[in-house]
Amino acid sequence: MGRTATAFKDIGKACSDLLSKDYKVGKNTVEVKTKTANGVTFTPLATKSGESVSGSLAAKYLFPGGVSTEATLATSGILSSTIEATGLAKGLTATLDCESGKSSLLTSGKATLDYKQEAFTAKCSYDYCKSDAAAAMSVAYGPVTMGGSADYSISKAAMTKYAAALQWDASDYVITTKLSEALAKANSKMYEGSYFHKVSSAMQVGTEIKKVANKEVGLAFGCMYKVDKDTSVKGKVDADGILSASYKQKISPMTTLTLAATVDTVSLSESSKHKFGLALKSPRRPPAVKQLACSACHKSGKSYAAGKHWVHPMHTTLNGCSIIRICAPVAGSRLLSAREVADSNSGTAAVVPSGSSSHQHSLFLLCSSHA
Repeated sequence: MGRTATAFKDIGKACSDLLSKDYKVGKNTVEVKTKTANGVTFTPLATKSGESVSGSLAAKYLFPGGVSTEATLATSGILSSTIEATGLAKGLTATLDCESGKSSLLTSGKATLDYKQEAFTAKCSYDYCKSDAAAAMSVAYGPVTMGGSADYSISKAAMTKYAAALQWDASDYVITTKLSEALAKANSKMYEGSYFHKVSSAMQVGTEIKKVANKEVGLAFGCMYKVDKDTSVKGKVDADGILSASYKQKISPMTTLTLAATVDTVSLSESSKHKFGLALKSPRRPPAVKQLACSACHKSGKSYAAGKHWVHPMHTTLNGCSIIRICAPVAGSRLLSAREVADSNSGTAAVVPSGSSSHQHSLFLLCSSHA
């Protein structure tokens, strides 16, 4: 059995993330993610860049049946919304994205179909407002993944972009090559190659090379070292002499701080070319449970506490916690109050005997702090 096919947009992602993530400089951001008792997730985001301050507020809700909706309102006055459905067919995801502009009610309306199987992925989209269509696909055979994409303008009746990529996945390294071109731009053909190596569980290195027509070769090298489970440091240098570094620290179970800086080694005396960035994130983590089977009911379920208790999801929540059914009484357990559930960081279980099953099922409140 071969490896699962990588989506075309994710080919080369391991090296790209290593060399680009956590290096946001020139601005400071604060992001907080919270979930209400009725299942709505709010994400306020504030960004300060120079003397300007901008922000956005996003709200996301998951309906039964695999349908999720998200709306984002930015301080610029732009409202964007997304509706995603995953229950149409196995491996198929349908998405509808809309965006309003300052001068018109609708500036973008894009429909996307994303299909994924073990050895094959395909994605197509159409933007009604811009009359642009796009398609991408990838296939996997053993350690090799290959794919291609094309963008087509219906209003111009012409292809506007194309790309092709090839990736080799080994157990500890990934090699990627890619060719892309924007046909509307002169001399835009780009050749890319990258190498990503997971040296150990704590160390990763990667290098990326790019060549655009009529331009010099671009080269970047970077590495990441995980000091411990809460701390990691990254560094990279490119052919332009830009030295970048970042420090990421998990300062609490729900808060992560990232500090980043870039130094222009060619112009060390010019302080305006050196930049600094800060990002503070407080994401909500989902409960961590494993998919197993109940030995008593012979039904698909999940395990808690290293398999000591067998539980069944009930697809509902209370105060941001998942309510599940457990196939065994838990000695010494008690019902947590709403305030305790909202404030709990200890992961204490809350159990209420249901008395509705011969297997002595109980209702179980799995707090998000179990993650």
